Amino acid sequence: MTTSALHRMTPESAVIAYVDYVTGLDNLITTIPGRVFRNNIQAFAKVSPLFGLPTAVFGEENDYYGTFLPEIRALIDAGGKTFPRSTPSGCTPDFMAWLAATGRRDVIIGGISIDNCTLHTALDLLRAGYNVQVVADVSGSNSLLAESTAIARLQAAGAVVSGWLN
Repeated sequence: MTTSALHRMTPESAVIAYVDYVTGLDNLITTIPGRVFRNNIQAFAKVSPLFGLPTAVFGEENDYYGTFLPEIRALIDAGGKTFPRSTPSGCTPDFMAWLAATGRRDVIIGGISIDNCTLHTALDLLRAGYNVQVVADVSGSNSLLAESTAIARLQAAGAVVSGWLN
């Protein structure tokens, strides 16, 4: 039996999801230095086009949330599918139908806040039977306790949580 940490994702088996990378939320993250956080997001945004992965972008632009970060906007402009929502989890019927249509079972996910929308989306993906890898160094929180608790909860649920960039 292969544990989730040993499951090998490939460009042919994976999709990538970018959660809430909007200007109105990035100032709420205090558990990672701002410049490091932005550099990591810029690097993470290069993964999708580099490997030709189907790309989901969660969030929306408005007066409260602001606009998508420029590197995320570039992914949308290149054909990434956007999924607005009104709940913490991005696993809306539209997203789940899109994901099923890809035929892929592996989801790489990173989001601005690991203890809210990234956490709930990843947990719902796990509940639906997907393999989930959370990229921790492109996510943060406004509380070290909330961040470490979210990571522990994700790992206990079967997600692989790893740092790719540092």
